[in-house]
This record gives sequence, C-alpha cells and structure tokens, in this order.
Amino acid sequence: MLMREGESVYVGDTGFMPGFLAAVVCHPATSLGVMVLANTTSNLKVGQLALQVLSLARGGAPSSPEWLPGERPPERLVPFRRP
Repeated sequence: MLMREGESVYVGDTGFMPGFLAAVVCHPATSLGVMVLANTTSNLKVGQLALQVLSLARGGAPSSPEWLPGERPPERLVPFRRP
C-alpha cells in the first residue's frame, strides 16, 4: 500500500490475527523503515503509529548527552559479572 504525507511517499502494509496487530512502513528515498508489533486486538492504529514514528525518524535522531559510565557495582555483585 502506498501512503502520502505531504511530498513524501511511503510504502507499507498492515496485518492482523486474533490478539495481534502489525504494520510495516518504509520510506524508499531514505532507506528507512519501521515495524510495529502489538499484542492486542483493537484500539491501536498500528499503521498510523508506524507512519508517525518513521516521520520522526526522518527528522533526525534526537540529541542526547554524551554517555558516561555509572558507578562501579557493589562488591557483592562482582562474582556475577562477566570477564
């Protein structure tokens, strides 16, 4: 199915089974895509949600502060960590 939002054209499809909803939407011009899977039967418009998420993704990743490591784990947890 083709969808248009402003000047942008999206390709996608939606589907369902009892208790499950799904949608896939792609923007071929940017090679971006979104998949929405929901464990529900109603009251969720997965196609619209996928389109909204993809539109946000096309706007660029939100800025986030530089990642810094947290505090060392308590000594009682050291035996459980991986080498």
